[in-house]
Amino acid sequence: TYAQKLSATLASNIYNVTTDASGNAYVVGYFSGNITIGSTTLVSAGLNDLFVAKMAPMLVHWPSSM
Repeated sequence: TYAQKLSATLASNIYNVTTDASGNAYVVGYFSGNITIGSTTLVSAGLNDLFVAKMAPMLVHWPSSM
């Protein structure tokens, strides 16, 4: 079970979600402004930034923006 809140201040969109053999989920998308994934807040450096997050059941490992 994966339960994580993704909350953006302006806009956000998830492009893809995939899993690996260990049960981790990888989420890829974009955001504008700020986005909070789990307990981590990322700040957009431009108009739209990409994010990648690795999630294990009930845990966010590493949200990162590009």
